[in-house]
Amino acid sequence: SCSSTLAGHSGTVCIVVSSPYRQLVASASENTTVRLWEAAAGTCRSTLKHQYTTVTSLAFAPDNQ
Repeated sequence: SCSSTLAGHSGTVCIVVSSPYRQLVASASENTTVRLWEAAAGTCRSTLKHQYTTVTSLAFAPDNQ
């Protein structure tokens, strides 16, 4: 079962990725937003909005940046 639900996107979530050390999770939605989450707490750290189109690809650098 899930330990927490990451709620906040208003559109369908297209992609979810975790950072190399699993401290952060990034998600992108059809509503053109990307959210960065604290994995352990399930809280949103920041929201980025793309001006024109849905974000369909996300990645963390190997050094967790």
